[in-house]
Amino acid sequence: PNRKQVIGHTGWRKDHGNWVFCHSGGGIGRNGPVNDITVELEGPLSGYELPDPPARDQLPELARKVISRLLRLTDPDYLAATLLCCIARTPLAEVRPIDFSIAITGGSGVQKTSSVVIALNFFGPTFNQRKLPGNWISTANALEKASSQAKDVPFMVDDFAPHGSAADVQRYHRDADRLLRGVGNQSGRLRMRADASLRPEYHARGLVIITGEDLPRGHSLRARLWIVDVKRGDVNLEILTQLQEMAEAGELAQVMAAYIQWLASYLDQIRESAVSHLTQYRNHFRKTLSCTYHDRMPDTISSLLWGGKIFLQFLEHIGAITSEEMQTTLAKVTAALTALVEQQSQYLLDENPSDRFISLIRAGFLSGAVHVIDVDGGRPHKDLDLWGWLIDDYFNAIARGERIGWVSEDGLFLEPEAAYKAAQKMAVSQGGALP
Repeated sequence: PNRKQVIGHTGWRKDHGNWVFCHSGGGIGRNGPVNDITVELEGPLSGYELPDPPARDQLPELARKVISRLLRLTDPDYLAATLLCCIARTPLAEVRPIDFSIAITGGSGVQKTSSVVIALNFFGPTFNQRKLPGNWISTANALEKASSQAKDVPFMVDDFAPHGSAADVQRYHRDADRLLRGVGNQSGRLRMRADASLRPEYHARGLVIITGEDLPRGHSLRARLWIVDVKRGDVNLEILTQLQEMAEAGELAQVMAAYIQWLASYLDQIRESAVSHLTQYRNHFRKTLSCTYHDRMPDTISSLLWGGKIFLQFLEHIGAITSEEMQTTLAKVTAALTALVEQQSQYLLDENPSDRFISLIRAGFLSGAVHVIDVDGGRPHKDLDLWGWLIDDYFNAIARGERIGWVSEDGLFLEPEAAYKAAQKMAVSQGGALP
């Protein structure tokens, strides 16, 4: 019988000993298009379709035009530098799996989704704000499987804005935690069949990018994110329009197709040198970053810059930029990502369990949910309103809420169980929880 192999994912595969990058239109290898393979992708994943690489004499000018506009997309250039590294790093997930996700946040109307769609258009010209690979109204199982099939490409999940009832808000955060923690741990959720055998395990095999007006909760989860906050006016609308027109014409995807064809010849060499290059970057950032607050951050910025550098080497190889321009651009991108570290640190501090415990206890005092007494058993000698007490119209001191400890000139002394119960109760009332 005739045999037909149907591939159900994007990204790299070995075909007769050669690397081939699969997309919904077929494949791309070191010699260009590979038409004797069949790729079938479900639903919106079919948008991952690359054109044939452009002619060699047209490629340098096209690539230079595309990248120069991309780097001028935003000011400050935090988002532009991040997007450049994202499109460069994602096809290298076969070499070194990506154990972090990108979170683009900002209010409505700041063009965050439109900007991220530009990165998607490098892997498929038909993606737009109404046709995206994922969304948060999908089930957690569907997101897990779709992100697994989207191998070595960016998988965008748009509009993380938890709303509705408390149960709805918790579902948003639970699904985000499951998807993003699976990326960070490079493992999926194990499930059993009816006969007690294990079902296939799914987790993201490319780069997950989420956008929204809010961020998933949790200190350890946010440590697995590279967060970029976009404000009104950051995105250059004129440049954005130009990039959208180029995307619709397929020019962004043509540059990516050429990059992938180039990678197909060097992928094994890149794999051999990846560990040493990433280690050098990581050691450098562990020494130079002043505010990391989590050991994952040097690894994340190293991974992004490693991908960006390889992409710039490709641009130099094809003659789109000179060696001097490559070094200048790499320095600019490095400076932008390094400047983002301080913002990353603040997001981690906001979710630090110790700091959050203190904030919840302070809120409990001010709201009257808890109080403390003096060490001699009476009311505190001063600052009654700071310690959960109320002075009524007759100047009587009234304790409010549950008692959780004592205060003296030497400091505040909390009874551990009562204080934790009070802080947990405050956290639950806000739709969250305290570890």
